Amino acid sequence: MGPKEREFIRQRASRANWVVKNIAQWKRTLLRVAEVIVDYESDFFEKGTLFLKPLKLMDVAERLDLHETTIGRTVSNKFIDTPRGVFEMKFFFHRGLDMFTGATVSSITVKQLVKELVAKEPPDSPYNDQQIADILAERRIKVSRRAIAKYRESLGILPSHLRKRQCDV
Repeated sequence: MGPKEREFIRQRASRANWVVKNIAQWKRTLLRVAEVIVDYESDFFEKGTLFLKPLKLMDVAERLDLHETTIGRTVSNKFIDTPRGVFEMKFFFHRGLDMFTGATVSSITVKQLVKELVAKEPPDSPYNDQQIADILAERRIKVSRRAIAKYRESLGILPSHLRKRQCDV
């Protein structure tokens, strides 16, 4: 084997080592991000969707001393298998809504509450978006009528006038 062949093999081995190191680094980052999610969302994993907290890519990036785009690329098209089911990792990154108490509540939690309110509403007089917003305000969650309409539509829930059902008396 001549010097050109040895140099070619050395370069290829060097590139292969670089790829292996980068894959190992990516796996460590993915595991660290998953650990942060599991730690931060422990109430969700123990109690359910209503206990999901708002989380931003920036929060995880700061906690792990990485760039926000690194976290975004790390969780893109990745899934996590949990006792509550399999979730896309991006599921855990969403905005929060302010509560009257000064705390924040996850937008996913608010969507779940809207879904539950509609499921339990009187069939002959379903709640309109403003009524749902008012009920949530009673629960100390500050959300606009317009946001309720947006959440309702994203959940595939019809407007109140189309949900009205006649009761047999």
